[in-house]
Amino acid sequence: MSLKTTVFEYAKLSSAHFIFLTAIIPLTGAIAIGEKDLFLLTMLFLIGLSAHIVGFAFNHYVDIEVDRLITSTNKRPLPSGSISERNALLYILLVLFLGCLLTLYFYGVILLILYLLGIFLAVLYDLYSKRISGMDFVLAASVMVGVMFGAATVSFQFTPLIG
Repeated sequence: MSLKTTVFEYAKLSSAHFIFLTAIIPLTGAIAIGEKDLFLLTMLFLIGLSAHIVGFAFNHYVDIEVDRLITSTNKRPLPSGSISERNALLYILLVLFLGCLLTLYFYGVILLILYLLGIFLAVLYDLYSKRISGMDFVLAASVMVGVMFGAATVSFQFTPLIG
């Protein structure tokens, strides 16, 4: 497989067609609290990218057997075999590691825990959304944790929305 094809297949595994939409989730929290430093916003965007990739690539990894049975999804990288399950898992773990490293370096242990909580909630959704009703609330909680994560990179002083 050519480099171009490989990159394209990993982009599909990462659900890159809407990657910027979910990667900006932490940015919304940081900007709402007043972050203006372009470098820190860029780092936050990269952390958001890592969370997106981990969540969506893991969802594809979990759904591989179902995707093999459905005509509209059986050409995805995992069911088609263009990316092996092993390589997909290594990719997910590498991106998770990089997201953790960026978070720890720029924002510390407490925010690393918050980052991992968001990932954990997304993974719960990936594992159980087809078996347990109401898992969309868990996914929504994961998104909310992402917004709170972004806000907490600026300040832990949250103002009440309803006073």
